[in-house]
Amino acid sequence: MPDTMTIADFVRTRGITIACEQIDERPDRHKDDEPWEADHWKCVLRRANVRRILVIYFSKGRGHHGAEPTADEVLDSLSLDASGVVNGETFEDWCDNFGYDTDSRKAERTFKQCRKIAGKLLLFFDSLQEFKVLVEECEHL
Repeated sequence: MPDTMTIADFVRTRGITIACEQIDERPDRHKDDEPWEADHWKCVLRRANVRRILVIYFSKGRGHHGAEPTADEVLDSLSLDASGVVNGETFEDWCDNFGYDTDSRKAERTFKQCRKIAGKLLLFFDSLQEFKVLVEECEHL
């Protein structure tokens, strides 16, 4: 048995499915953010036999030619975003770890968005342990 679980294994064993709708623009985009040539999606993740859903906006670069996101891709991306904020790091620590300027409003927005994503993931899963398996133990794509 492998030491680490893949994102695909995590998704499969928890019966996670995804439904995506392509949208023109992400409603969570900040007005000061630079435009990004990408395909934007509204994604709804569901778990088998659990009445929880996770609604998230997700973007894929145009090089993917409109390919719909998979649950693996979305959870992988979200877990990477959440991983930097799960251990109670301060904004300053986070900036130092990820190369951001602590005097940047954009960096602060990004940090807050990562914290928001971590909170949504925590609510989507059954336990803190399950969340930590995704964020800390799964092998990324």
